[in-house]
Amino acid sequence: MGKRRKRLTEDMLPKVSIYETNAHYFARLIDQFSKKKLESSAISFEALVALYAGDESENDRAELIRHLPVKEWRTDTVPVPRELLRPLVEGWLKYRENIAAGDITPLGKALGIEGSGQGKEGAAKVLERVNRDIGLANRVTELEITEPDTSFDDIFDKVAGEAGLSAETVRNAYRENRPRRDANIARLRKG
Repeated sequence: MGKRRKRLTEDMLPKVSIYETNAHYFARLIDQFSKKKLESSAISFEALVALYAGDESENDRAELIRHLPVKEWRTDTVPVPRELLRPLVEGWLKYRENIAAGDITPLGKALGIEGSGQGKEGAAKVLERVNRDIGLANRVTELEITEPDTSFDDIFDKVAGEAGLSAETVRNAYRENRPRRDANIARLRKG
């Protein structure tokens, strides 16, 4: 006589279905990856969709993670606010739907990070400019502190020369970033 199986109850069926279906699905995706038919980034997006769409409770998310086929996916985790995942999940789903409908929309456009429309910059360009402007403002602040007798116009000219930009670009970057810098300094002083 064989080993007696534990009987499944009706209340277990939905969860068994969700977890086992996901486990099987991700195992198949890994197979496709190992055959070089699928990139790991596609599997990552699919995992995000599964985790995002999962039940709200921590126990259910933990159970879903426990069924992922790659050990590192189960053990090397980072807590991420759910709302940060929403645009990624929705963009990936939009991309998949567009492809299924025969619309070859680039992933970056589906995610909303490529410019669309006349004159609209993509996210990479905007992020590059934001980082540049913060760097310019920080350099002006550094010179403001280390060269207290130098006028702002001279500091703007010096930073502009270093960066190969106009003094007006440096001035605008400084003006835009100064309120946040001042608020941070005030917060640090309060301790």
